[in-house]
Amino acid sequence: MILFLVVSCCPALTAFPIATEAEENSYNGEPAPFSSQSPFYKKPAKKTPGRPIFVIRKKPKIWLPWDKANRHSFQLTVKANLLRWATLTPDLGVEYRLCKQIGIGVQASYTSWSWKQNDRKYAVSDIMPHIRWYLGEDHKGYIGAMAQGGSYNYQLKKNAEGIQGDFIGGGIMGGYNLNIGKNLMLDFCIGVGYLYASYEKYIEIFRYEKGKKNYFGPTHLSVNLVYTISFDK
Repeated sequence: MILFLVVSCCPALTAFPIATEAEENSYNGEPAPFSSQSPFYKKPAKKTPGRPIFVIRKKPKIWLPWDKANRHSFQLTVKANLLRWATLTPDLGVEYRLCKQIGIGVQASYTSWSWKQNDRKYAVSDIMPHIRWYLGEDHKGYIGAMAQGGSYNYQLKKNAEGIQGDFIGGGIMGGYNLNIGKNLMLDFCIGVGYLYASYEKYIEIFRYEKGKKNYFGPTHLSVNLVYTISFDK
């Protein structure tokens, strides 16, 4: 009796084969949503560390005049004010570039003319140290500060009133450099500020009036022909 039951159950056992792993993870023949074979399966997102409350930022780099990255291929320029030369007043200046942004220099002029037995005189001396801050990516425009000092003596007509004296002052300047050649530029510059001047009026050898004056307004105007002397970085 027992043997008969075992034999009769064998066909039923063969009709229900053991299920595979894919079949166990399926519903009605379709892959289960949580199965890696399902088109709806999504990989778990990677865990990212939380954003820190305090963020330490790097300090911005401060340029220094001696940094090689800020240096020009040339460092020295020589200039002459064409407006002064047009009035027979020799004028020369030099400027040294500490870096691309900053230049320091000095410009001076001097002349002393007399003619017709010293009845007519035209004499002037002027020195102007300055510092400039160049602007923009091309460093052509600039603003700056200047100091001025010198003396003058004018008597442009015989037996006419002459005037002589000294002056000192300072102010601000601005301008633009225009390239006209490989090593040549035109430097257009204007300055405004304050001058303190002493004066003395005379006719021939007689001095009859002395005084002092304060002046505010334009104190410098130049169109400089500039030549650059090249150096390696």
